[in-house]
Amino acid sequence: FSYDLLVKENPFQNKFLKGLQKDAEYVGLTQSVLRRQYYYLGQALLEEKDTISAKATVDYVTNMFPARTITNGVYAFSLGKLYYRIGEKELGQSVVKSSINSYINKIEQYMSVTPKRPLIHRYHLDQFFNNLKGMINQLQSYDAPLYKIYNNQFQTIYKRFKGYCIINQLNTG
Repeated sequence: FSYDLLVKENPFQNKFLKGLQKDAEYVGLTQSVLRRQYYYLGQALLEEKDTISAKATVDYVTNMFPARTITNGVYAFSLGKLYYRIGEKELGQSVVKSSINSYINKIEQYMSVTPKRPLIHRYHLDQFFNNLKGMINQLQSYDAPLYKIYNNQFQTIYKRFKGYCIINQLNTG
């Protein structure tokens, strides 16, 4: 994929794809494939010292696939890190906060119910916690004050999670 193809030609502005933006398959594709490709493109441009095109790429993907329509996740978090590397701290904070908060919300939702399938429920919670902890740990080198805030929040939620596992007889081993 190239900058010209993915950003300048604006392939996701056509009517066909705009109509799919609320479709579950499109949302999954965006979260798992498209944001990743734009991240890789932005990273490559930044490594080539083309910060203007790198920022345009990150701006494009965050505007085209905003968190209000497609929940931010791991690759959106990575786009936020690119903003930090470009020197756009406020934009970086906004994206990484949205990504981290989306995982916190997922965890809170899962812990608000009694699981009908405990093993699957526990598996998903473990995945969410692993992704969340990974994102928070990466913040240390980009934004130490934000890292401290989210690390403290993580510790609090994780303690609640341990209690939730005991109450719901989810193996904590």
